[in-house]
Amino acid sequence: MKDANLVFVAILTQATIGLAFGLPGHLSSDSIVQLYEARTLDFISFQPPMMSLLLRVIDSFHSGTALFVVVDQVLLTASFVLLTTAASSRLRRSRAIAAALVVLNPVLLAYTGVVWKDVLVSHLAGFAYVCLYVAGRQSQEGRRNTLVTVAIVSFAISAALRQHALILVIPGAVCAAILIARTRAMRIGLASFFIAAIIGFNIAVVFFADSISTGTIIPRTEAGFRTLANFDLTGIVANGGTIPDAAIAAQIQRERAPFYTPLRNDVIPSPIVESPLGGIETPALLALWTKSILDSPRAYFLHRAAHFGGLLWGYRSEPLCDSIFTGVVSSLYIPILGRDIVPELRLEPRSDIRDRRFDRFQHRLLTFTLSFNHAFWALVLIVAAIVLHRRGKATALVLLAASAGVFAVGFGVIGIACEFRYIYILPVTATLLLFVIAIEARPSRDSPAAIQESQVPRPLPK
Repeated sequence: MKDANLVFVAILTQATIGLAFGLPGHLSSDSIVQLYEARTLDFISFQPPMMSLLLRVIDSFHSGTALFVVVDQVLLTASFVLLTTAASSRLRRSRAIAAALVVLNPVLLAYTGVVWKDVLVSHLAGFAYVCLYVAGRQSQEGRRNTLVTVAIVSFAISAALRQHALILVIPGAVCAAILIARTRAMRIGLASFFIAAIIGFNIAVVFFADSISTGTIIPRTEAGFRTLANFDLTGIVANGGTIPDAAIAAQIQRERAPFYTPLRNDVIPSPIVESPLGGIETPALLALWTKSILDSPRAYFLHRAAHFGGLLWGYRSEPLCDSIFTGVVSSLYIPILGRDIVPELRLEPRSDIRDRRFDRFQHRLLTFTLSFNHAFWALVLIVAAIVLHRRGKATALVLLAASAGVFAVGFGVIGIACEFRYIYILPVTATLLLFVIAIEARPSRDSPAAIQESQVPRPLPK
C-alpha cells in the first residue's frame, strides 16, 4: 500500500466510525428545541435562528437529523482530503502513520454525531480555513477563486449560527481577500466587501426568520444580554461585590445567590417579571451591570475566572460541565408552551446498546486520558501553530489557530455554561494543524530545496 493511501484509508475509517456511532443523530435538549423550531417555525429560544432554518431544510429532504450528521462528517472528511491532496512532499511511512493516528482523534468521533450548532460552526470554520490554505498553494487562478468562494460561504453560515463566531470569520475574510486581490487597495476593498456581506447575511437570516415566525418574536439580542447581565450580577454578589441598587441587590442575595455556581446560569432561578431584577428595563439593567463591574472588579474577575476555569478543567469532577452526550432525551417540558414537545416531534427516546457502549467508551477516555481537556488542546494548538509558523507557508492555518484561541477566551467574558462543546473548536483546530505537520515534513538537508538554499551566496562577515 502506498503511504498516501494509508492516510486516505484512515480518513475513510474515521468517516465510517463517525457515521456508525453518530447516525441518525444524538439529540440533547437544545437539539430538541431547535428541531421543534425547524418544524413549527415557532422560535421559542433566543439562539440565532440559522441552526433551526438549516434543520428545516434538511428535515424537508429526510425527516430527522441524519442528514445533519452527514453534513458535519462531510465537512470534516473534506478538510482532511483537501490537506492530503495538497501535500507538497511525498509521504513517508512514519509520517503517514502519524497522520492516520491524528485523523482518528476520538473527540471528533464523539462529537460529529451530536446535533449541536457548536459542532457545525467548528467544522465549517475549520473547513473554510483549510480551503484558504489550499487556495494559497494553487497556481491556477480559477481553482484558487473557487476555494476562496467556498470558504466565504462557509464563513457566512458560521457567523449566522453563532454571532460570536465573527471572531473566527473576520480574519478569514481578510485572508481570503489577500489571496485573490493583487493590489493593496483591492485587498482592503475586497476584505471590506467580504466582511459586510457576511454580517449582512447574518442580519438577513434573522429578519427572514422573524418574517416567517408563527409565534411571538423574541428579542434575541436583548434576551441574551439580560441573561448574561443577571448571571454576572449574581456572581458579583456571591463573590462579595456590591450592586448600586439596594432592591436588586437584596433580591439577588435572597433568591439567586444561594443557588449560584460560576459554572452555569440555568441552575439559578430566573427572576419573575414583577420583581426588581425581572422588571427593570433593559437599558437600565445594562447600565447597572456595567457600574457593578466597575465598582467591584475583583468580584467580577473571580466570578469570570471561576467560570472559564470550569470550562477548561471542571468537567472531571463536576456534572454541570458534562462533556459527553449520547442518545435522544426522553422528554422536554417547555414552560412558555406548557407542554412536553418531544412527543409531537415524533421522536422516540433513545439510549440503545450502541449508545451505551459509545457512552462507556467516552467515559473511559474522559477518566484516563486528556481527550476531553480543553487546557490540553489549547497547549497542543499553541505548539502546533508555532511549528507551522516557523515552517512558513501556512498563514491561513496559523490564523485559524489564533482566531480559535481568541474565540475560546471570549467565553471567559460571555459564557454562561461550562459545557465542553462551546469551545469544541480547539480540538478541531489542533487536529487539523497536527495533521498538516504530519503530512508536510520540513525539507531534509539532502533534499533539492535544501541543497539549493545551501548554495545561495552569503555575505562575508565584516
